[in-house]
Amino acid sequence: MIFRRSGPQIQCEKWLFKGQTIETVNSYCYLGTYFTPTLSWTKTEDTLTVQATKTIFVRNMYQKQFGYFTYDSAFKLFDSMIVPILTYSAEIWGYEYSSQIEKAQITYCKRLAFLHQNVANFVALAECGCPPLATIYMTRCVKLWVKLVQMPEIVIPDSATRCSDNLTRVVATHGELTLNVCSTDMDLG
Repeated sequence: MIFRRSGPQIQCEKWLFKGQTIETVNSYCYLGTYFTPTLSWTKTEDTLTVQATKTIFVRNMYQKQFGYFTYDSAFKLFDSMIVPILTYSAEIWGYEYSSQIEKAQITYCKRLAFLHQNVANFVALAECGCPPLATIYMTRCVKLWVKLVQMPEIVIPDSATRCSDNLTRVVATHGELTLNVCSTDMDLG
């Protein structure tokens, strides 16, 4: 599978592996995490937010049928059911603040505290006593990188991390890294 940015594919651009054509895609979903050529995690964050919103809706439907939860119970359910969805694979994408992920928590807090939707977000979080989810997903990301950096050099994840760091330096120094293949087919096998 080859990543490429959007736009029409040039007819002479063909990728082969052991004689078979490799599919060209704009993004790839692996274990629920979407990888793109630019390493933009927006699609992953959108998907996680939609899944968490569905879970919140189901919880609200259950609540209507069987009675309302206490304030503490509602946040225990949020922490045990919704936070794991919102922070899934955060070790990979959690190095940047995500307003989409935070919006799901803020909406939940506003509904639970019966606050108007125009109330400032920090007021809703303060009213509920919740820290932003960024503290969870950014901490997970940092913990993974610390673990990878402390691994011995002979371990494969450490080698991959060093290779990724070198590639990042090349891209940062020289701009975008591209490969143009138009004269003949490229056989990767």
